[in-house]
Amino acid sequence: MQGDPDPLAIIENDEQGARPHNYTPLFASFPNLTALKVSSDCGVWHCPSLPPPSMPKLRHIYLYDSDAGPKDLGDLLPNAPELRTLCMTPTLRTSYSYTPGSTFGIALTDHTNLGDLNVHWRAIDSDRVTSLAEVQSLRSLCIQMDLLCGNASAALETPLIDLLPSNLVELTVKEWRRSRLKPRAVHTLMQFARDVRKRLHDLKKVVLLCETLWILGQEGEIKTMFLEQGVEFSVELDDV
Repeated sequence: MQGDPDPLAIIENDEQGARPHNYTPLFASFPNLTALKVSSDCGVWHCPSLPPPSMPKLRHIYLYDSDAGPKDLGDLLPNAPELRTLCMTPTLRTSYSYTPGSTFGIALTDHTNLGDLNVHWRAIDSDRVTSLAEVQSLRSLCIQMDLLCGNASAALETPLIDLLPSNLVELTVKEWRRSRLKPRAVHTLMQFARDVRKRLHDLKKVVLLCETLWILGQEGEIKTMFLEQGVEFSVELDDV
C-alpha cells in the first residue's frame, strides 16, 4: 500500500491478537497518521527492519486489552515523537516488572508533547518510574501508586509532590495492589494535599481509584484538605 491518503488519518484495528510490529511498514506508509486504536495487541512494537520514527505525526494512541509491558511502551514512544495521548488498558493474563532505567522511563523524558498519560498493569512488581517529574508536558496522568511511589519502604518516604511533573492539571492514582500498602494511601494523599501548591500550581482535580471502597469514612478529611487548596478530590471504584 502506497501514498498518504487523508481519509486514513485515523486507523482502527480490532483484530484479535494484533501484532503491531508487523504493521509498522503500513503505519510508516501513512506519514500523516494522527490517531491509532488497537484492540488485543500482543504488545510488541519493536520492528528492527524499520528505524524510528515510523509514525512521525501520530498524536493519539489507544491500546485496549493490550499485552504491552513497560519495555514495549518504551519501544513505542520513539516511533511517535509528536504523541499527545498514550492510553493503555491491560489484558488479564500477564504480570510485569518495572525497574529503574527501563526504556519506558527513559523514553518518557524524550517526549516534549505528551500531555495525557494513562497506563497501568493488573499485576506489576515495580520500582517507581523516576522520570515522571521530568515530563513537564504532562497535564493529565493516570497511574498506579506502585509505579508512582514504588513498593519499597524507602520509596514510600518520598513525598508524592516530588514525584510529579509541575504542570499537572488532573491526577488519577490507582491504589497500591498489596493490601498492606493500601492504608498508606491516606497518609500519602494528606501529605500531598498539604504540599500541593509548593509545585503543582495548576492542579485542579485528584481522583483515587480503589478496588473496594475501604477508604469511606476517611476520605472526608482528605477532601477538605484538597478543597482548601482549590483542588477537587474524589474516590471512585476502579472498574478496569
